[in-house]
Amino acid sequence: GPLNPGSDYSLGYSAAPNCELDITMLTAVGRIGPNERLIIRYRTQLDATTQNGATLTNVAGAIQWFNGDSSVPSRKTYTGTLTNGTPGILDNQDAFTVTVALSGYFFEKTVADLTSGANPATTAAPGDKLRYTLRFRTTSQALSNFRIFDELDALNAAPDFAPGTLTLVTSPAGADISATSSTGGSKGTGVIDIRNLSLPVNSEVLIQFDITLKPAIANGTVVTNQSTLRLSDATTLMLSDDPNVSGTADPTRVTIAATSAFRVQKISTYLRDPNVLLAGDTMRYTITVKNISNAGAVNVVLRDAVPANTAYVAGSTTLNGAAIHDVQNVFQLRARQGSAAPDNGDLRRDRNLLAGTHHDHCRLGAICGIAIAVGQQVRQPGAAHHGLVADCCARGRTEVDAQVVLKDRRRAGRDRADVRATRPTSQPLRSMWS
Repeated sequence: GPLNPGSDYSLGYSAAPNCELDITMLTAVGRIGPNERLIIRYRTQLDATTQNGATLTNVAGAIQWFNGDSSVPSRKTYTGTLTNGTPGILDNQDAFTVTVALSGYFFEKTVADLTSGANPATTAAPGDKLRYTLRFRTTSQALSNFRIFDELDALNAAPDFAPGTLTLVTSPAGADISATSSTGGSKGTGVIDIRNLSLPVNSEVLIQFDITLKPAIANGTVVTNQSTLRLSDATTLMLSDDPNVSGTADPTRVTIAATSAFRVQKISTYLRDPNVLLAGDTMRYTITVKNISNAGAVNVVLRDAVPANTAYVAGSTTLNGAAIHDVQNVFQLRARQGSAAPDNGDLRRDRNLLAGTHHDHCRLGAICGIAIAVGQQVRQPGAAHHGLVADCCARGRTEVDAQVVLKDRRRAGRDRADVRATRPTSQPLRSMWS
């Protein structure tokens, strides 16, 4: 009966240039007794560049076997070597040859990531440069005066390619490429439009172009692209197919794999005297969070506990100059309306952090219950959590101001705990101090 993969047998495949399929029997159910046969069935696929009429020879054979299972100490080991399959000889190997017989037209599209070197590429990071390769082949019938058209972002809900980055790398000699544009299409990210193409029997046309992904794309986004071959009367003959995906007219897709990373900095400023902090004085904390990755940070919140021996000055917080109302003895910091109340005792700042050079500046304060020596700073821990990234979000500087007041003259040690930026339910991504 049938054997179970992983338990009864193991399977491994090494791609070109070896192109070897190895199968090893693991249990006694895979033994081959007298007058018994082991039947193995598998499928293969022609390479995209396989020529019509080519002969393909497949050699298979047994390269190791035993006369007993592993529990028999005296069992013998037998080995065989694969050669040309020894046609016509009954032994441990055999060969079979087929001839490639193609018919009709073949229109394929693949993608490579020039930034990571992956070819073919199934994943990519924001900002990566991709190279798309189009191959159209004739076999038994010629085709004249056709056109290949590709609107880069036509299948994507939002534009995923950076406008102006489309570059035509390879095109057939004599073709009309004048309608190709790096800012064309309904989303303005580029159009490939190559006309005046003709192919004789058993020929191929090759087109390659490069384009760069936007610097900020949400993790898990599937970037989809497909080309169209049109006849001289503008009717569609066929759509491009990704040969690495099962099916006959599959779009070419890459999935965005992006990870956010932050640099968080925090300082304190004495507002009365830059060097001395006395009882009754106020001071300001400034927290700066910068997204230093190529991925937008989704659902981000900045949180900072009010320092020990201090008390927050009620109503002292402003956001971009506008007063922020206190909630449950803490002040709530948001860039838009409708935020949930912050946790008791914590500063919570919901904010979108776009990829690249975007900064968020959060300024806050409290009544201080300690005396601090000249030149020292008070630093308190924080963490990041929640807010939605969108292109419409403010890209400029955001500041929140509040005050602290010293309550008595006791000295305090320096708190070296970091402010941390994280994603929900994850460990801190990065913490740095200037």
